[in-house]
Amino acid sequence: SSTDNAPAPNGNVVSGNFYTAKPYKVVHGIDYKCSGMPNQLHTEQIKKVHAKNDVVLLTTVGTTGLGDPVNTNGDHLAAYVAASLGAHKLVYFSRDNMYLRNKVTKEHLQDVKLSFTQSL
Repeated sequence: SSTDNAPAPNGNVVSGNFYTAKPYKVVHGIDYKCSGMPNQLHTEQIKKVHAKNDVVLLTTVGTTGLGDPVNTNGDHLAAYVAASLGAHKLVYFSRDNMYLRNKVTKEHLQDVKLSFTQSL
């Protein structure tokens, strides 16, 4: 087959505490308990991982500066990380049926140019 002579993958998947999060606490009378949002990304650590051709795997369970767990929304985390790193590409996996759609034509988009996203 065509994959018999393919080079072996060069890299690993690395997981760790690459961000801290802050809890929402009480908003408009609703106690969000352990839910929150990312508030600091350890970009230099991530860049070191990427420099070794490794991929960073992030979980939606972040921690506060004191080590308390905080449940973060995966969509928000992906956007926060991509923006913080100045990423040109984002690979995001979800079990939910999600897709990008052109607002005018309603067609599904397979990819999006950076210039398009900057105009949003």
